[in-house]
Amino acid sequence: MNSSIKANKLFVVLFLIIAMVISLFPPIGSLYKAEAAAVTVDGSANDWSGINSLVTNTGTAKSLKATNDGTNLYLFVEGAGLSTVTGSFWLDTDNNPATGYKASGWGANGVEWMLENNTLYSYSGDGTSWSWDLKTTLDSKQMSRSGSAVEALIPLSTLKMNVGSTLKLGYIDNRSEINRLPAANGTLPAYVMTGEATAPVATTPSPVVTAPEVDKPAGKITVDGNGSDWSEVKIAATNGGASSPTLKITNDETNLYLLLNSNKNVNKGTVWLDADNNPSNGFNVRRWNLKADWKIENGSLFKYEGMTNNTPKWTKVTVDHKFSQGSSVLEASILLSALNSTMGSKVKVGYDNVAELERLPSDILPTPSHLLVTEAEASKSVTPTTVTNNLVEMDSPLNNPFKGWAPSAKTTSYSQPVKLVYAGVTWKELEPTKGNYNFEAIEKTNNFAYWKSKGVKVVFRLIMDNPTGQAHRDIPDWLYNEIVAAGQSPGTAYSDTTGGMGAGNNTGFSPNYSAPSVIQGHKLLLEAIANRYYTNERPVAFVQIGSLGHWGEFHTWPYNGPSGVKNYTGVFPTFEVSNQYVQQYLDAFAGKEDKIQVLIRRSVELATNNNKGMKLGMFNDVFGDKASFDADWGWYTGTQNGYWDDLGQKQPGNPNFWDSRISAGEFYSGEFGMKASLTSGSGFDETLRQTEMSKISWLGPNSPAALPVGNSLQANMDTLKKKMGYHFVLKQATYPSLVTGGSLPVNLTIENKGMQHFPFNWKLEVFVYYGKNLVSRTATNADLTTWKTGTHKVDVTLPVEHLPSGNSYEVYVGIMNPETSLPGVDFANEGKHQNGTFKLGNITK
Repeated sequence: MNSSIKANKLFVVLFLIIAMVISLFPPIGSLYKAEAAAVTVDGSANDWSGINSLVTNTGTAKSLKATNDGTNLYLFVEGAGLSTVTGSFWLDTDNNPATGYKASGWGANGVEWMLENNTLYSYSGDGTSWSWDLKTTLDSKQMSRSGSAVEALIPLSTLKMNVGSTLKLGYIDNRSEINRLPAANGTLPAYVMTGEATAPVATTPSPVVTAPEVDKPAGKITVDGNGSDWSEVKIAATNGGASSPTLKITNDETNLYLLLNSNKNVNKGTVWLDADNNPSNGFNVRRWNLKADWKIENGSLFKYEGMTNNTPKWTKVTVDHKFSQGSSVLEASILLSALNSTMGSKVKVGYDNVAELERLPSDILPTPSHLLVTEAEASKSVTPTTVTNNLVEMDSPLNNPFKGWAPSAKTTSYSQPVKLVYAGVTWKELEPTKGNYNFEAIEKTNNFAYWKSKGVKVVFRLIMDNPTGQAHRDIPDWLYNEIVAAGQSPGTAYSDTTGGMGAGNNTGFSPNYSAPSVIQGHKLLLEAIANRYYTNERPVAFVQIGSLGHWGEFHTWPYNGPSGVKNYTGVFPTFEVSNQYVQQYLDAFAGKEDKIQVLIRRSVELATNNNKGMKLGMFNDVFGDKASFDADWGWYTGTQNGYWDDLGQKQPGNPNFWDSRISAGEFYSGEFGMKASLTSGSGFDETLRQTEMSKISWLGPNSPAALPVGNSLQANMDTLKKKMGYHFVLKQATYPSLVTGGSLPVNLTIENKGMQHFPFNWKLEVFVYYGKNLVSRTATNADLTTWKTGTHKVDVTLPVEHLPSGNSYEVYVGIMNPETSLPGVDFANEGKHQNGTFKLGNITK
């Protein structure tokens, strides 16, 4: 008997030891599950020390962590040398690789959300298209970034997730193929939402509600599950899901009435009511930040009594109320006296049955706020007031895309703000060996990565003859040898001693432009350039037809040297040859004008009449010089009327090309010409005259970008920059202050005070926000490429039927950059939001 007891005791002890050891290890295939912790978004790793990494890697991004509480998801990346310019979290919230964006560089995935920098986007494409909708922008309490840590807070309601849900996630530093978590070709780690913790809560600001439209009085509403007697009561909230659930609210002097319609089973849902409007009382329904005093559940009414041991206490109430509840309809009446509600007070109502498409309202919207009024007050007609806001103009040259100064891309330390840079690239640099295009080298020399990080685009010019102070060639050696091997003259080496080319820019090599190997190689080179830069990232905005002549300026000069030597600095090709080069530009960039536009220095027939249906923009490399502008051979006169070129050939004009294409150039004669053109008096007067006549959009590389801010020419520089290109000013916005139906009409008056249109067809959109949440948006039909100098009218209607009643919303406008899906153009107005949109005013529904 004793031995049996000892044996049993030994067995129990062994069993407990084994169980304890097993408990130390997670089951095979289990998900990462961090303990929810108290986290403050401040960029410090201290409050993450007890949370395990989901995945690690070498490189700049070393560790990825996640945790949550009942309200927010918290994300943390630790690293060394992390980019403070660009970084992105990628979230797969439905764990289904067949849906969402197929993010490259990792294993099978389907990403529904991307947090890039401090902007959150939801995916709306087909899985491969780059189609993202801006949802919200995180503020400084929700996002922190440094070279050693990236920390973010995202409300679970925004992601439409709950405690217990699972998501997969990753992080990419500076769009790198290497610096990412997990590493390239890895599988996104999974994280399961834990229970509630004590992390800080991000709240939606309480709406400021002006007097709303009141509903039709309840009249003879009978609680019988038949909604026919509700026909004149407007919808208070809808979701827009497949089954289009709706909520209506009304009252009489005695009762509050509710009608919920849904194609789903309403018996599984909960109606939440906040009758005292006290934000310090009530059960916190966090998806709406609603403090509920009452709820209707399973056909019964419950009153909130507070929390007991962290558990909400609800008491069933037997006061006089009526319910008629079927599978898809809930109709109710509740005594106002039971709710302690009186006329003039408000009741907020929400409905939730867990499924997001059956939630009223949806997560990012406020709950409808119903104003209790008497039958007499409700019967009074409400006339919506049309508001016209005269928007406040700001006197600033701004720093907008595709206009202003375009200095050399080779330098990055410019004092003046820029949105364009110039990259003059020689054939020798780009194709050092035949068929091998060294784009990486020329992009490094011209700081493409840096300019991309600043949102600056490139003006690209291919050059075959770039005079300097040293003997050299700008065509590749292999090409030079091919010409010689074919028994042809390779070209002319020159060193100008007449002073005509200027000191330090007088030596070089003018190639034989007629050589077949040059013409054929040039064709292939342009095709490679077009294929490289015609991408969604749009690094190059403009290509100047260069190639021919000194600096790619379509001339060799001086023509005659000492002792009357002809073609002293090289032979410029005849019309028949030069046209082949122009045609190659047309062939390479035809069909790509939505991202890259082509400009030419001098007017030729192919600029307007060609087999590609293209029309070329033009640039003036001696802008500001009066003689070079006005003379019979001058740029402006020749552009308008045609001219005789240097070879005695008649060239047609390209009159008023600026009506549909961009006009550009650079100041004449280096620093001297640039400063003379900006100095008050005859010089600046001439500059303004030429700007108004030729509709110039940008100037460079010879430009004042390097002059210090506040220099003696700054005022004239700012005046000129405002005139160059487009300069949009919001003048008026007209809309109803009170929305009574399902649509919001907005009428805009916008003035272009610049000299030219916007070059690309970016969309002008109007947005409605509730707090930080975007709740409605619509693209207008405005075509900015046709907006010449003057006033333009825009009419747009936004859908707002889904917006809950009794709340205040804000209306904004923005011009959207298709590359980033963010607002990308500043209006010359006050009221700019941190997300780049401009406020038009407030509405109430």
